[in-house]
This record gives sequence, structure tokens and C-alpha cells, in this order.
Amino acid sequence: MLSKLIPQNMIVILQYNNECKIAVYHIKLFQTDWMEKDKLKLDIRGIDLYKAWENIVSDIGNFELTIGKDLREQIAINDKINKLKKEIERLEKQARSEKQPKKKYEFVLEERKLKKELKTLLESI
Repeated sequence: MLSKLIPQNMIVILQYNNECKIAVYHIKLFQTDWMEKDKLKLDIRGIDLYKAWENIVSDIGNFELTIGKDLREQIAINDKINKLKKEIERLEKQARSEKQPKKKYEFVLEERKLKKELKTLLESI
């Protein structure tokens, strides 16, 4: 990817026909959904360039920055939250489709454990 070769903060606007999306790379790739070119908007706000960059990445990545956490920490926390949610959803599906009561119970116990971990993580934010 171009942003790995050039060590600078870059915002890339991709266009196909009359639709656009914005992409940015900071630790990982973040991008918006496709939208009409006329509706494309990017607010730049912050007291310095680093804060403006943090706000751009969080807007494009669709996550909130928490006070006291830098951008890398926030991305790691959001990744962990998303992984926990996906794992909980997977376990719920397995538990619903499982025929054996013992295995079903194991899935439910694991799901509860992950929900508790997710709750603790969300409360610490």
C-alpha cells in the first residue's frame, strides 16, 4: 500500500462513476462506505495537526476517541470490542443450532464469559 511506502499521513479519495469513498491508513486501513460525490464531506477539526489527524481517522473509522487514550490505544480497544462481538455472535449461532445439551451449555457458558469481558471493557472506556 502506498501509505506504507511513504511515511506521511494521507487521505485518499476513491471515485467510481458518481460515487466516492474516503480511505485512510493508520495502523490499519479505515474507509467510509460508498456515497454520492455530492454528499462527500470531511470535517477537519482539532487544536493542532495531530488532533485533526486523530479526528479524521476516527470519523472515517466510525469510532469515538476516549479521553486519555491515544489513537493507537483506541484502535486496539475497538478491534478487541469488535472481535468479542463477532465471537459472541458466533457462539450464539452455535448454541442455537447445537442438538446436544452438554455442548449447548458449554457454548452458553463461553458466551456469558465473553459478554462479561465485553461489558468490563466497555465500562473501562
